[in-house]
This record gives sequence, structure tokens and C-alpha cells, in this order.
Amino acid sequence: MTRAELPLHRRSITVTAHEEDDDEISVEAELRDERPWEEPPGGVVHRMVLAVRIRLADMVIVAADADMRTFPHAECPRITPAFDSLVGLSVAAGYNRAIQERFRGVSGCSHLYELARVLGPAVVQAAI
Repeated sequence: MTRAELPLHRRSITVTAHEEDDDEISVEAELRDERPWEEPPGGVVHRMVLAVRIRLADMVIVAADADMRTFPHAECPRITPAFDSLVGLSVAAGYNRAIQERFRGVSGCSHLYELARVLGPAVVQAAI
């Protein structure tokens, strides 16, 4: 494959849900940005995970953990504790507005914000 045939950038987001004890589910969202043309092949620029536990009775987040596994800037991991504020949010009514208020712009990380955004619909699908 020639360099011209290789993509400049590849972003993948995966969301995985698991049933837990006590009427809860755990959901993990992972974002991965790669530059396939880099040497060694598949240079990973970002690899970040946002994991939550949801109480099914009311669809409220009872635990949250943000983890930056691969990141380009030393200061990136400093934002992860801010995502603890997902705890107490309902993934039903008002979820999108709540995460926009908490994490958009300078008060958050665009990559972890994207993971928080995709978690809501994924949780609802997993809970059906």
C-alpha cells in the first residue's frame, strides 16, 4: 500500500456494556485516534477510556472513571478528575445538556467529552 492510499487519520469509538450485580450495568467507551502512515505503523495519538456504572432503576450514573492511556500533551490527564462529576446524572432526560454544561470548551477535554456524549444513548440501548 502506498502512502497516498493510507488514511491520514483514523478515529474509532467503541462502547461496551456489561450486566452487573444489584440491578446495575457498566459501560465503557473508548476513543482511539491513529495515524496509520506513521512509523512504526499505526501510531496512536489518543487512547482514552470513560467507564461508568448505571443504576437501572432510575438510569443514574453511580460511578465514573476517566482514563487517558495515550495522549499527546503532559497536561492532558489533569482533566480526568472533572469527569467524576458524571456521578449523579441521569442518562435519560437532560443528559446532553448536563454534559455540555460541564465539559464543553475550556472546562473539559474534547475527546473525553465525545465519549461522555456517546455514553448516554449506548446506556439506553443496553438497558432495553
